[in-house]
Amino acid sequence: MYFAQSPTKEELDKLRGFSKVVFSLNGVESESSAIERNASMLAENSRSYPNVVGAMIDDLSSQYISPQGRYKLSPDELGGIRRALNRRNPSLKLYGVFYTMNFDLDLASYVHHVDVVSLWIWENIRDLRGLDSYVAQCPKIFPGKPILLGLYLFDFPSNQLMPMDLLKFEFENAAQYLREKKIVGFQILGRYSRDDLETPQARWIRRFIQDNFE
Repeated sequence: MYFAQSPTKEELDKLRGFSKVVFSLNGVESESSAIERNASMLAENSRSYPNVVGAMIDDLSSQYISPQGRYKLSPDELGGIRRALNRRNPSLKLYGVFYTMNFDLDLASYVHHVDVVSLWIWENIRDLRGLDSYVAQCPKIFPGKPILLGLYLFDFPSNQLMPMDLLKFEFENAAQYLREKKIVGFQILGRYSRDDLETPQARWIRRFIQDNFE
């Protein structure tokens, strides 16, 4: 997952060693028209890079669909973004970030335009223990959509590294969901601080991945 809205050829060349790369479409410019332009430019630039498999709209449910969000995006506008992405590269998938705290919203008309659901819990200290329940609701809320589960190294609401008990809980459950084919994979979010990579949490994650997926 690479947060560059309109990657240059130089950036794309540096990422050739990765088997799959997904770019963010929103960031400094986050209005729907800017996201659609970013989708078009990414699709055009990606045509010579088969490892670029998709583009993501971050915070889709919380910032673009929720009435409390900073931006407003209609289902038709989301469909336009997806069409802009596929017009120049039909193989690209549109990923959308959905939070469990927004499960009470009417998401169906938006989900229709998303290829892959990136699923996250925001209030981990309060809500993470309910992960089984949230994953169980996914077939109804996101029918037929692949689920990519978001896992945290750093907990943003409490401004701390994930407590070890919750860190182990989220990763061990994710591995079980993979075995049960309830999700297609997971993504790990830190704080973009290299200091975090030498913490006990990061070392545990590295060992966990080695023991379970290598």
